Amino acid sequence: MALHLSMKHDIRDKPLAKIGKILGYLQRYDKPSTSDSRRLLAHEFNRDLIVWFCRDLIPLEAVAKEGMIGFFCKLFPDVDLPTPDTLSGHALDDVYITVHSQVKDISRDVKGLMFDGWTDRYLGKPYLGIRASFTKD
Repeated sequence: MALHLSMKHDIRDKPLAKIGKILGYLQRYDKPSTSDSRRLLAHEFNRDLIVWFCRDLIPLEAVAKEGMIGFFCKLFPDVDLPTPDTLSGHALDDVYITVHSQVKDISRDVKGLMFDGWTDRYLGKPYLGIRASFTKD
C-alpha cells in the first residue's frame, strides 16, 4: 500500500515515526525484568500474536518457520517465540472467550442470522458460513 501511494500518488508516509511506534510497543517485551513480570509479558505477547494471526489468517505454525524466527532473532533477540502448541492452547482459548463475549454483548438484540453451507468441489470438504448483519444506534 505504501509503495502504491508513493509511486502513483506521491504520498509518502513517515517510516521512521511508524517504525519507532512499533518498536516502542514491542520493546517492552525484551526488557530485562523479574520472572513474574517476564511471564506476564509472555502471556500478553502470546495473545497479541494470536490476534495478529487470526486477523491476517496466518497459520499458527508461522512462529516455528525460519523467516519469523530470523526476524525476531535479529530485531528482538531476547524475545522467546512460543511454539504453535503454546499458541493453540491457552492463548487461542483466551482470545476466543473474549471475542465471543464481546460478540454476544453487541448482538444481544439481533433478531436474525443468515447461514450458508457449501462444499469444496475439489477437496469435498463441507463448510458452514455464518453472517450476522445488523445496525446499532
